[in-house]
Amino acid sequence: MRNACLCILLVHAILSAQAPAPSASPSSAIENLRFVLQALKETRVPTDALNRELTGDMMALASGDRRPSRADVAAFASELTSTLAAAWYAQTAPQTPLRVADLSRKATEIDTEAWVQQCLVDIMRGAGSTNLDIAARLRRVFTQLQINDSEATLLIRRFLAIGESVRGPDDSPLVQ
Repeated sequence: MRNACLCILLVHAILSAQAPAPSASPSSAIENLRFVLQALKETRVPTDALNRELTGDMMALASGDRRPSRADVAAFASELTSTLAAAWYAQTAPQTPLRVADLSRKATEIDTEAWVQQCLVDIMRGAGSTNLDIAARLRRVFTQLQINDSEATLLIRRFLAIGESVRGPDDSPLVQ
């Protein structure tokens, strides 16, 4: 319990000392997203401050008249930070010695922090790939982090709802 309190104080101190001002432009929002994800990965403790920063940065990336509701983005950000913190914490737990099968898996690992950042940028900007393609990339991160299916599915549904608010639903070709 004492360690958890110290971690929370550390996160607060880091955010107070180093956090950039609230994002005014999409480029500063992208930089701050990276900062928030790094802070979350290093401390592995989700806080209200990180959730607010993530929500604000995501909202700053959405432009034009098609913006998701702040409440939807905040709910997604809160669940995402909790889930990622738990997954990154689990990665630091003492591991059993590596087996040969683990070595091939390690070779194909992705930079989860960078992928999450890019998925958030892509879905909020509404450009490039389809909502489903971006969600599939985020799902790959969740799979690599060994996030259970029910949590991952819930997050992906919220993620897709945000994407649909930004650019509308994906069009599916008619099957004849």
